[in-house]
Amino acid sequence: MPTPTLLYGPSFDCLRTEAFTRVESQATVPESVLFIEANDAQHDTHRDQWRTDHDPLQLTVCGLSDVVRQAHDRLIAPIPEVDTLDRQRIIEQAVADSPHFKKPRQYTNFVSELIRAFEEAGYRTPDAVTTLLSTTGLPAERSDVISEIFDRYCAYRDTLAHPAARPRSHLYESLANTSESLTTAFPSVEAIVLSGYTDPAPVEVAVINRLAEEFPLTILLPTANGDMADPIETDGVDRYLARTREAYDPLEYTTEYIPPINQTPLQTAVSRMYTHAASTEPPVETDTISWHTAPTPDREVRHLPAGFANNWLIQQVLHPTRLLFSPRDS
Repeated sequence: MPTPTLLYGPSFDCLRTEAFTRVESQATVPESVLFIEANDAQHDTHRDQWRTDHDPLQLTVCGLSDVVRQAHDRLIAPIPEVDTLDRQRIIEQAVADSPHFKKPRQYTNFVSELIRAFEEAGYRTPDAVTTLLSTTGLPAERSDVISEIFDRYCAYRDTLAHPAARPRSHLYESLANTSESLTTAFPSVEAIVLSGYTDPAPVEVAVINRLAEEFPLTILLPTANGDMADPIETDGVDRYLARTREAYDPLEYTTEYIPPINQTPLQTAVSRMYTHAASTEPPVETDTISWHTAPTPDREVRHLPAGFANNWLIQQVLHPTRLLFSPRDS
């Protein structure tokens, strides 16, 4: 079993460049490098960056769901999946039929994420969800609503979706537990790069673990902290990375810090703002970045409109007396 590597640092471009450098020796045939990216909007960018110095046919970019679907079809059996539009329609109908919501559309996305969390944790039937909720200590009026919504969701899913359709999490779990080798599903793949899965669900971690057992795996983990501190120890915006690394612990990976190249003053300021610093000295000011610290939140709020009113550019458009600043919670 190859040892996975987790690359972290404040510059994603540097992380991606380092990953490409490490896998290029294994890119010997078409589709030999598999880049698994959670953000669909970044797929074309990864392809363009690879194409700059490599054969574009050597790289395949897709999401983890695409990997699961392809492997499941080849190793186990093709199974219809509840597609995104059908799932959204089913959830909207289940919420609309509930008497507990005066404005059902406002709660559809929340209910969708809640149901997804249940399914990814292995609770896919009304009885399983009801049993789980009975152990949580939730008040009966809340747990009953959740159980009712999930029951309606399952009923509509069985009615409106394909009779043989299964939730996506079912495919993940089946693939993670199959005795077949994943190399059979991806015979040309020699290396895998994983990016964007910063808070993976249990079923996603199970599949990633299977991939790591059979392929060299490189994980990219961007951070806001520009220092070489281990991300699991950081505060501020990087605090969520502790959960991410804990989720990946079963992979028994090694970590490497990739420093940024030509970090701008703005990147340095952001790093300082969102990372706990033992020093009490304020960040160094530049021509374009100024630093203001007030003893109370109220004074911070008052400082912001004052800065706007004194701004030369704004004064050319509006007189300061015509500028109104209203905090959201006021």
